[in-house]
Amino acid sequence: MENQNITMLRAVDAFQEQFSVKVRVIRVWEHPERRNPSQLYSMDMILIDEEGTKMEANCLNCVLPQFLLALVEKRCLIVRNPTIGFNNSRCKYVDNQNRLCFQSTTQAIECENFGGSPYGFDFVSFADILNNTVISNVTVDVISYLTRSFPKETVTNKASGKQPVKVTIEISDLERRTVFLTLWDQYCDQVLSFFESIKGKNVHAIIILQFGKVKWWNGVAYVNNSYTVSRLFCNHDCPKVDEFRNSLIANSVEVSESTSLGSMAKSVEEEFLEGKDFFNISDVFSITTVIVVGNIMGIYKDEGWFYEGCNRCNKKINKVVHLNDDTQESGSGVTKEVLTCLSDRCAFKTITFSLKYKIQLRVQDPSASVTLTLFDREARKLVGKSIEDILIANPEFRSDALKIPAKVDALVGQNVAFKIDVTSYVLKYNIHKYGITKLTVDPNVISQLQEKQLLEQYC
Repeated sequence: MENQNITMLRAVDAFQEQFSVKVRVIRVWEHPERRNPSQLYSMDMILIDEEGTKMEANCLNCVLPQFLLALVEKRCLIVRNPTIGFNNSRCKYVDNQNRLCFQSTTQAIECENFGGSPYGFDFVSFADILNNTVISNVTVDVISYLTRSFPKETVTNKASGKQPVKVTIEISDLERRTVFLTLWDQYCDQVLSFFESIKGKNVHAIIILQFGKVKWWNGVAYVNNSYTVSRLFCNHDCPKVDEFRNSLIANSVEVSESTSLGSMAKSVEEEFLEGKDFFNISDVFSITTVIVVGNIMGIYKDEGWFYEGCNRCNKKINKVVHLNDDTQESGSGVTKEVLTCLSDRCAFKTITFSLKYKIQLRVQDPSASVTLTLFDREARKLVGKSIEDILIANPEFRSDALKIPAKVDALVGQNVAFKIDVTSYVLKYNIHKYGITKLTVDPNVISQLQEKQLLEQYC
């Protein structure tokens, strides 16, 4: 009987009256008064129905007492006679233009659980995040495993005087694509407590952030928690985590320090100033990782600036054209394009790709000049834009990778500190071309390294 006259969320609109919906409450939070944050304005929530359609809802403080006992996370309700309005929020927690509103004549009746996930996860792919194709004003859910963690930081808000804390971690998907996850305040404390709890244990660290915000900074994608609405799950006992863990095992991602607790990344100052691996370019002659400071003299324009790279291993992919099996006998000549990658990691795997930076720089310090290769992750930081952003604004560069856009050409003249890998291959064949593993344009770091350069010149 309770399913009679139930309207699905996809079918409701602002002109409907006297209708009922059957939903599960998957998230509830308090919405304070804007001018008086100590006062409650409304109780806000996210609802999901049997079809998986989600909608934001709110219940104003003036009518909240009659619904307070019903509005509990994971509870299933039949809601009779609500109203529907447009969701005009600048940041939406679900991709739905409507919002359900509780009013004094609304009834919320607890009903039988209708199955499905109690959380309503809807995971976005890392490829969509990195290609900047997610809906810009709607939050996202991500599932991942931990690869690196950075030190906890305290940030001072000069306007309010508050000092929130944050931690940034690097997370990876099953295709080994990585993004950064920044967690603030209670979410920071929660993940750090989780790190402590698994220290020394042989387990993968699987992280889910629900209702996170995608932000870009210096051309790098970050997912941040959204105030108090986000939900953080660390090695949670649920089918989605079990499925993800099994896929890690199937993809031969072994439990190690980097995947169980994450390797603790150093700050920029620690990375570039504390070690004894600072060299002049002319002194690079052994297999090692070194730091050099130099001025970007130019870009090798005949080398291009981007390529089509495998999302699993970053190597250049090949496109092979085959005749479709079902058309070879008919002679119709219908073809299909097959992506291949020569890396052993990608053998027998489905290949996906994205456009990745690869920029050949000529760099000079007081002792010599050298060619350095700037790859995707560090290039995004230095250029400040993704390749897709540049190509959307300048489509003429898409068909001619040898044309260098102004945003990339603007790198010339910059002073940069580079961490580079010197491999046995380049030394054996006397190839003065090195890969950049990390860089910084922090003026304080560069100034201190340049002081070292001057001291070494006069010693």
